[in-house]
Amino acid sequence: IFEFVVEQCESDSIEFEVYDKYHVTDDFIGRAQLRLNTLVDNDDINTWLTLQDVKQGSLNVSLQYFSLSKQKSALEIIERKNNVMIKREKLSKALLVCYIDRCLNLPRSKKKHREPNPFCRVKVEGTETKTQTFESQTNPQFEHISQILCANPLYEKLKIDVCNAQRKDEVIAYFEMPIKQIYDTDTMTIDTQSYPLKSVSGPLDKTEIILRLSLFILSPGHSSESRLSSSPQTPSAMPSTSRTTTRPDTNRNNMQDSLPQPSLKEDNVSKSIASGVQLHSPIVHRSISENRITTDEKTLIIVDDPDLKSTKFGTIKIGIRYLIHSSVLSVTVYACKELMNVHQRNLPDPYVRLYLIPDFKHDKKKTKSIHDTLNPTYDALFEWQASLAKIRRQRLYLSIRNNSPLFKQERTYMGDLQIDLSNMDPEKKSIAWYALQQSNTSGGGIIKVKDDTLESNE
Repeated sequence: IFEFVVEQCESDSIEFEVYDKYHVTDDFIGRAQLRLNTLVDNDDINTWLTLQDVKQGSLNVSLQYFSLSKQKSALEIIERKNNVMIKREKLSKALLVCYIDRCLNLPRSKKKHREPNPFCRVKVEGTETKTQTFESQTNPQFEHISQILCANPLYEKLKIDVCNAQRKDEVIAYFEMPIKQIYDTDTMTIDTQSYPLKSVSGPLDKTEIILRLSLFILSPGHSSESRLSSSPQTPSAMPSTSRTTTRPDTNRNNMQDSLPQPSLKEDNVSKSIASGVQLHSPIVHRSISENRITTDEKTLIIVDDPDLKSTKFGTIKIGIRYLIHSSVLSVTVYACKELMNVHQRNLPDPYVRLYLIPDFKHDKKKTKSIHDTLNPTYDALFEWQASLAKIRRQRLYLSIRNNSPLFKQERTYMGDLQIDLSNMDPEKKSIAWYALQQSNTSGGGIIKVKDDTLESNE
């Protein structure tokens, strides 16, 4: 049994690969796929999938779909369900979402008084995740989300170690909290607040970590109230879980064909949890809602940019070019115009964060922040090195954020944009204005690279 969390709409199917294990190399003996929509529709599945890329064979899979609940009574239900499943497995009962905003006043090295290269390790029992590392900072702004499945949320403890990469990942400060403390709150959520950090080497002076913590109980089947909205960077979505066991059978005569694959076009992309077999590619499903979009309505990818004059979130000027001789995607963020102000009395300090999804989502890049303006100019160049075929499988994601410490975390997001790179032409350089969309939603969809170019940067 495998358990995993699904984050992005990178694929609409689970892909299984079967190997024959050898001491040196493992021999490939087939692959199979299962549409996630099929699992969502049925809640649980036990079926045989026909192996592809081989002459014969099939794979037996058993998956179960779970949603996330904020009802404390759901914990007793999932405990009973886990008890009747495979006894030897330690199955999860809850999902902990830990948002690390930033750390303040981290200690410098005592001898040379150098600023640390900090990163955080987030640990619950045997599960561990890491943030990115910042160079020479005592006040790093991580903006990191960890999602950790918990087998015993009432007895496990969350621990965050703040480490210094300069000194062999030495722990310079740490934070601990029993997960039951989150469970005991009315909404199983502790909103954004600062906590003092401790140190094994002595007391720390005003060293703090700013966190937001939320706990969700796994609930079998669909749940209309389960959403990850408490996570600042997480789009509202219908989460889910599946538990899977697999058994290959290459000599089975009466093999059942793969399950039907319904075609769905929906407005909201789900964020899910699934527990199942190891995946060759990330898994995502789209939410099953009552109001499904028909073929005559708006699909996820749209051809034309929304009207630049009518957008209420402002516009952004982007240059996109693929350099075929060096296999580099070059993206220039020139400027933004008429951004939406997130505060009535002050002007924001906007900056742009950008990355490629699905394959480069951990390689986040950002511009500098421009002080007190709704019309910032950046002229910042960013590059990713990859083959043209791989770049064409990506989406360029840009998020406009406010860096001002005067505003609450919930108001730092000022607009989003996703650009589909599947039609990237290496012989053309596109420089164009794009309309920003509502933050943390699919908004108007994914925009294609504009063919029309601007001759100047004005």
